[in-house]
Amino acid sequence: MEFINSLPTWVTALTLIIFGLVALIGIFDRNMRDRRKETDAQEDRIIDLYKVEIEELNKSLAKTNKEIEILKAKMLKLETENSVMTKLIQGRDTEAIKYRERGIQTMDMALAMSGNIIENGESIKKCIKSIERLAKAIERHLQSIEK
Repeated sequence: MEFINSLPTWVTALTLIIFGLVALIGIFDRNMRDRRKETDAQEDRIIDLYKVEIEELNKSLAKTNKEIEILKAKMLKLETENSVMTKLIQGRDTEAIKYRERGIQTMDMALAMSGNIIENGESIKKCIKSIERLAKAIERHLQSIEK
């Protein structure tokens, strides 16, 4: 203790103040470390909660993507059916077009045949008139022979 007594009072006071400040800094530092640990623990809990939420969202996203794929497939099927039905109803499918073309060809043939029938009818009328005249001529000839 003699050493402390031999030092001037201001050095002793300064040393006590420095030790006091170091002690206060140690206390504050411990409190700061405790707060940091609490903050880190809270951050870890928040991170864990976000991880769980992200996993749930990923599962939901996968399920939604599957539903979207199913709906896309249904939409494609319906669009194809709609296209086919539209062509059928409007008569633009290949079978309807072929059927129409055959019908037009048949009508053209029937029209040509009706023209031929009319011509044949006229020819037959002329032949009948010729036969009737021939029959009358034969009849007159037979009558003239009989007399």
